[in-house]
Amino acid sequence: MAASRVLVVIPCYNEAENIVQLIDKLFELYPTIDVLVVDDSSPDGTADLVKKAQEHHPEKLNLIVRQGKGGRGSAVLAGFKWALERDYEIIFEMDSDFSHKPEEITRFLEKIKDNDMVVGSRYLPGSEIHAWGPKRTFFSKWANRYARLVLRIPMSDYTNGFRAYTRKALEMIDIDNIDAKGYVVLSEVAFQLHRKGAKIGEVPTIFVNRRRGISNLSSHEIHEAFFSVLRIRSPQLYLHVKQALKFIVSGGIGAIADLGSLPIMVHLLNVSPYVAPYVSSLFGSITVFFLNKHFTFRNTDRNYGAQILKFALVYGPAIFLNGVISDGLQLLGLHYFLSKVIAIGVMIPVNYFFSHTFVFRNKK
Repeated sequence: MAASRVLVVIPCYNEAENIVQLIDKLFELYPTIDVLVVDDSSPDGTADLVKKAQEHHPEKLNLIVRQGKGGRGSAVLAGFKWALERDYEIIFEMDSDFSHKPEEITRFLEKIKDNDMVVGSRYLPGSEIHAWGPKRTFFSKWANRYARLVLRIPMSDYTNGFRAYTRKALEMIDIDNIDAKGYVVLSEVAFQLHRKGAKIGEVPTIFVNRRRGISNLSSHEIHEAFFSVLRIRSPQLYLHVKQALKFIVSGGIGAIADLGSLPIMVHLLNVSPYVAPYVSSLFGSITVFFLNKHFTFRNTDRNYGAQILKFALVYGPAIFLNGVISDGLQLLGLHYFLSKVIAIGVMIPVNYFFSHTFVFRNKK
């Protein structure tokens, strides 16, 4: 490895227990590499320890201290920008907690001779995962299968942050337009490179779950990773899936209002079971209108009159069809309550389509 050509980017937050040990190990194994630590103003004094270590490695160890906790993904991207402003030809990213073994860097350097990006995969023959519980193992495997299904990148491990890139690869990435946070940045970078024809290779790796420090992966990041993979693949698909889920929640609350009022009308108010479904549908629809406007679609149109009219044009026929379906199923012998549940399910996709495209479409 020629001097000043290989850079290891290490994003960190509250890694005072680990960072100096990792830096020393890297320079012990690879005296010619450079290291860049990107610290998000860790309150435990991580940056101060790195500054002290710079006294021993004045030309090889570099530090970026960012204001606030921006997350691993954005920290790595900041490191990529820093590297591209200089003469590095191979850029690594790795975690700061010894989950990634510095001894494996040589394996990456050999593989990257024929590739634009090399990923340390935990799911290749010869790979090992140590100290993971069954829940984390299950989630990781299925998250990677899900990412491969959606993104179609020829990789087995989308979520491991032990990677090497050529300068050419990083120059292919539109860094400023990567909107993902946390570990999903890994998938977005890989997706951009794959679409631009970059060659992606993998090497087996031994992943050791952190033995020191505090885990930085939040449940929110895990939750968002599923939606963000869809956004990476197709912003429109992501929007529809997220809105559809909210629509189902809103519709579920509306259905509770609808179904909850139905037996009250039939048994307490003595309304005919053939008439009550129409009235209960109206009650449920009013509930759905306000939930969809302010929760599902976050519509900003203040002209309630026009919007209620649009809603009536859509949900008026929908209420009628809902009642027709319910009545028809009752005539076939189904209980009135079950008939109503089926009718609601049949109308959900129809109502979503017209709500999205007509009733609650925000003006550009």
